[in-house]
Amino acid sequence: MPKHSFPRPLVAFGLMALFAAIPLANRCSASEAGKENVAVDAELNKVYKAVLDSIKDPETKKLFVRGQRAWLKYREDDVAFFAARYPGSKSGLFYDTDMMKARIAYFKLLLATPPSVDDAGPDTSAK
Repeated sequence: MPKHSFPRPLVAFGLMALFAAIPLANRCSASEAGKENVAVDAELNKVYKAVLDSIKDPETKKLFVRGQRAWLKYREDDVAFFAARYPGSKSGLFYDTDMMKARIAYFKLLLATPPSVDDAGPDTSAK
């Protein structure tokens, strides 16, 4: 039986569900949300760089960069969809922040479990 029972991409949705449990109206003002979004984006960039620096194999590094670029495009399109569907969502600002928080959590899992520790990768199933 495989160690991981859920496909790894499901972690993002599980983590996003945790963040989404807080109603949008109860979060904060648009100004505070904008500041949080900027701070979370800065943290995402920092953790991304740490993961990138931890990858020694050039081909694996290229795959990681390509995956991140695809995720950025996905995030952009998904936030645009969310904003169009929910016009009161402040252009999807809270949703964008939640997506970045989930990505940060995933990157931290990668950093905490290098291949030398577990060649099957981190357990990304939502608990």
